[in-house]
Amino acid sequence: RHLAHGDQERASTFSAHGNLKWVDHSRNIRGANETFAAWHQAPGLRGSSYALSWDKSASGGVCKAVPLYAPPGFMEMLSPSEAERFDLRAHHWALRIYSQKAIPWDKIQQISHLPSLRALMAIYRDMLDNTWKGSYLVVRARHGVAERLGAYCSARAFAARAGARLVTVWAPDDRSGARYSDLLTPEQDELVIEEWDPSFFDFKKIKKKKWGWRFKKIDYVSENFRDKGALIRLEPGKVTFVESAHMLATDPVVETKDVDQCYRSIKASRQVKLIMKNNKDYVGPTKVGAYLPLYPGHPRYIQEGHSEPTFEDKNIACNLKDFSTAVQKLWPRLNQSELFLSCETQGLCHHAQAALKVPVRWAHEERRGCDGPGVTAVGCEQVLLADAFLLSRSGLVLAPAAAAPLDLARRLAPHPSSSSSPRRAGGSDGLAVTSPCGGSGGGQGRPLAPGAAPARR
Repeated sequence: RHLAHGDQERASTFSAHGNLKWVDHSRNIRGANETFAAWHQAPGLRGSSYALSWDKSASGGVCKAVPLYAPPGFMEMLSPSEAERFDLRAHHWALRIYSQKAIPWDKIQQISHLPSLRALMAIYRDMLDNTWKGSYLVVRARHGVAERLGAYCSARAFAARAGARLVTVWAPDDRSGARYSDLLTPEQDELVIEEWDPSFFDFKKIKKKKWGWRFKKIDYVSENFRDKGALIRLEPGKVTFVESAHMLATDPVVETKDVDQCYRSIKASRQVKLIMKNNKDYVGPTKVGAYLPLYPGHPRYIQEGHSEPTFEDKNIACNLKDFSTAVQKLWPRLNQSELFLSCETQGLCHHAQAALKVPVRWAHEERRGCDGPGVTAVGCEQVLLADAFLLSRSGLVLAPAAAAPLDLARRLAPHPSSSSSPRRAGGSDGLAVTSPCGGSGGGQGRPLAPGAAPARR
């Protein structure tokens, strides 16, 4: 009914007088179009679309959503925008069927992000399958970008160790507008929900369903329970929804090397100018930790003493001139702030000092950084970590102390056995990103423990 009259006539040529028959080869379910009553309102007929079908094999019969396959030539009749719209509409209906109205229909219709729809569909579909034995870990990344990334990396490491499929709920950050796709690339089996509404997992409604026992929600885990060993446990065949992924940050299952690997996968592809567009003026003085890294493994390894070191990563070149420009663009927004700079080499710091043209205090001389007396995590959080990712394209890494409550500083501190290694980041006990040109090739730096000085050459 959504097709123009001419398109309807052409579509009828692929059927026997309009009585279309479809086959789901995976379940051997056959049906005529009268069984697809709801489907007529969403004719997104393609391989990723779904329709209603009556499955008599279940106890008492059950209405299931099964894959459909479009008649040959059908999609060619549609414009790209029509095909995209129909595909989205088809997924709306499929999610409505799978969730069994646990999600309000008006909320489903508002979802325009196809990966988010597919993630929700996968969860609810598996909940309806009595033979499904896997486990989902659904975590909600909240607050600022600094805390989100710290929590996300812990959750990813936790899910990998527990053998669960990770589903990350990442609504856009209000202050920076940073989306998950701006900063990270999902693992092969990972799902992401970037359009979020609390009604997607309404546990009052879910518990009323026959499959409601498969859902478990964790709001808070007491530190006393952690001391006794009662940690978050994932159960086969269930979905564990963690309201705040920060709970997983200090779990013994999470290993430092896994978190480090996640940090090295953070990308910085957005432009510096977005900082000026999205962020309001900062109020009050702020201490900013910055780290200028090198890449010892790179063929063009920068030797100390070069007049203008060049950073390269994935064919993107940036140098200290770009680094200086980025700092000067941000600096007017940081009222009466101090920049604490830590460098891979002493010579690089001297070059940076000459290029920055802003007041600089060396992190190895003033060891407090963001955890100094009278400076709270909130005070350092005034510098959004989103700035770190935008500016890291030019070699700057801002490192607020937002991760301190998560004990990430302790987890990411250099191991005593490797204290002689010069590849250390300083200036803050918060999260540091070490890929200056926007890739994952240079993740060598990591934050120092409070009070520790960066190694020199």
